[in-house]
Parts: sequence; C-alpha cells; structure tokens
Amino acid sequence: MKTLLRLLFLSVSVFVFSALTNIVKAQSTTYTDLGYANPMVTSDKDDYAPGEVAHITGTGWTLDQGVHVEFRETPDYPDFHIYDLTVNADGTWQLDYSIEERHIGVRFDVIVDGKQSNYRATTFFTDATWTLTTDK
Repeated sequence: MKTLLRLLFLSVSVFVFSALTNIVKAQSTTYTDLGYANPMVTSDKDDYAPGEVAHITGTGWTLDQGVHVEFRETPDYPDFHIYDLTVNADGTWQLDYSIEERHIGVRFDVIVDGKQSNYRATTFFTDATWTLTTDK
C-alpha cells in the first residue's frame, strides 16, 4: 500500500511540475512566438535612499493594453503594493514609487504580468542599509 501511495504521489508531482513548466514556457514565449522582443521592466537605479522616488518603467508591452504590477518586499511586510496600469500605444508605462524610512534594508521584487499576453517580467531594487562610521 505504501509503495502504491508513493507511486501515486510521484505521478501527481510529475504531472503538476509538467503543467507548471508548460505555463511558464507559454508565458515566456508569448512575444517571441509572434516575432517581438520580450517586454522589460526596469528601475532607474539599483538602490535608493529614503525620500527618493523609484522610477519603474515598462517597455515593449505592445501586445498588452494593461499590466498588473506588484511590489514584494523582503523581509516581508504586511503591506500590499499592487497597481493596474494602462499600457501606452508604444508599449510603455511608468510607475513612480516613494521610498520611505521603513524601507531601509528592504529588497523590492517588481513582478509585472501582461493582462492580455500573460507574459511576466521581473526586476528588483533595494533600499540598502546605511553604515555610519565616525573618527574618534
């Protein structure tokens, strides 16, 4: 019985992994299958200080009329930063995000999903920890 259950579990695991792999492949080739370059999301800097504004830009989203943008913080903070944006006719969009003092030491993963294409692009930026040294 244990062997049968292990085989059943293994079969289900392989099926789920295969299904997830196919979904990722479909998302990652939506644009290239049609001869387009893959869309991108970028930030204007890799690291910000409190009080600065992170300028997040999307380019190449020509197959999408809208994008869903989510910021995930590490370490995790119970605050949701989710935006639904309209894509311009040239495939671009922009989002400005204010960096706060509580963000010191935080990594932000920016996850963008095209609403029509289901294509996903990601980037990240940080608000690195500051180190203050003094001479004695």
